[in-house]
Amino acid sequence: MGGMAHEDDDTLGYDEDDEPTEVDLRPPLFATASLRRDARGRTLDGRPPAPSVLMSQGSAGGTPARWQRPVHTIEGRLTGAAFTHVGMVRSDNEDAYLVWPDAHLMVIADGMGGHQAGDVASRVAIECLRDHLVRGGVPMAIEAAQERVVDAVHAAHGQITTLSGASESLKGMGTTLVVLWIIGDEALAVHVGDSRLYRARGGQLDQITGDHSLAMELKRRGILDTQGMQAFRHKNVLTQALGGKEALKPDAAQFTVQRGDRFLLCTDGLSDLVDADRMRATLTGAQPPEEQARELTEAALAEGGRDNITVVVAHID
Repeated sequence: MGGMAHEDDDTLGYDEDDEPTEVDLRPPLFATASLRRDARGRTLDGRPPAPSVLMSQGSAGGTPARWQRPVHTIEGRLTGAAFTHVGMVRSDNEDAYLVWPDAHLMVIADGMGGHQAGDVASRVAIECLRDHLVRGGVPMAIEAAQERVVDAVHAAHGQITTLSGASESLKGMGTTLVVLWIIGDEALAVHVGDSRLYRARGGQLDQITGDHSLAMELKRRGILDTQGMQAFRHKNVLTQALGGKEALKPDAAQFTVQRGDRFLLCTDGLSDLVDADRMRATLTGAQPPEEQARELTEAALAEGGRDNITVVVAHID
């Protein structure tokens, strides 16, 4: 069983003593997104976005990006907010997110790799999904959505692997990825790595995704229990990541949605520090998504904020 380190230094076997080359794939970025800034064409790579697409990879602070769209099939509306923060320890933010409000598509990526290569990996993944999904239009069926997302994830994996092999400064980079796409009264979840999707329904919180991590694999085999996972020294070692050497096998799940559902996508900068009870209490509260996104981020910061923190919160009301 192969393993890729996603420890507190977010490396993938990269030698931190190596010197970076002149390769720079990181044009100016912005910390938070909004519909107004998106309308001016501000994207990660400077290309004009599709209407109302939110993309961000940046440092910290600002105002959570908020959106609201109808969900006609269940006579409700989807209201959401996305927020990213560098945390209290890191100097760079290697997380990124993509939100396509009109299509109810949400994506988070958590990059890893030495010499800031992690932010290259996460942005390549986000931009590749944008190119494959947003510019392809909204699918009519959840099965078509799954096929397109899985194809896009493999394409992103190929791009990251190629870039990693072409430059010493990008060697060993990789990223996690979690996707939520709501189409009608159905939803699709696709993920690679340990970024997570949660759903709060009827006062309960369920983790929809299962981490691709060494700790989770040992738990599946009965070697570790839940308490042992928390104390496990290598709990952040990944068994899958975009850009990794192992054959990529993204997990996909389809499920129905209903009015009252609350969703949380997050990187491990949140899930490692904020427990499920706190997540459930926040998501089932009366605050709008942008306040919940900020509250969850502040909870992780209060626990030390030792990693980048990115959250997307979505309500169906």
